[in-house]
Amino acid sequence: MALIAVIAASGCGKAVNSANQTQQDGVPVTGVGGFGTQCALTGSRGDPVPVALNSYSCTDDSHKLELAAPLLPVILQADCMKKQVLAYSVDGMRIENRWDALPDGRFYFTMYAGAASFAKGPRGQSGCQTPLALEVAGLMNCKDRDHAEVQLDATWRLNATPPGVTPHLTGPECAVPANCSFHAFADLHQCS
Repeated sequence: MALIAVIAASGCGKAVNSANQTQQDGVPVTGVGGFGTQCALTGSRGDPVPVALNSYSCTDDSHKLELAAPLLPVILQADCMKKQVLAYSVDGMRIENRWDALPDGRFYFTMYAGAASFAKGPRGQSGCQTPLALEVAGLMNCKDRDHAEVQLDATWRLNATPPGVTPHLTGPECAVPANCSFHAFADLHQCS
């Protein structure tokens, strides 16, 4: 099934359509994640753009997962001079991390990504939450110091947190099957 991962947006972080990328065997999730970019030189930031999610190993396919709210958007800043990627949340949780990219622009990171709130959870529960660990494999293609194309392959691991992180849940915790995850692709244009 073709997945249109990103909706085009205006501002500093424009996204392009990723319909040519596919996800097989995933179950579409009712709800979205989101990514945006911030320009390294000017600091200007576009609004995060939604990404469609597919779930893997979460249900017996008898029901579809439904988020009560979008996943916490993550803003990325590709620093083409330092060959680094900065990722942070847009809420007051102040989740922020910086990672080095390889010389060819490839990068990989894992970070705490807040919690997923469900209207209809993995085992049919409603009104519950689960912590998320976000794993991102990506490529930054720098056109100049500030302008970059950033390709992302993102996996949100449900009921998971990176080492040393204590999750912040505001409701009851969902019962989540082992290996349950959400997945999305995104192609972002920084400072376009």
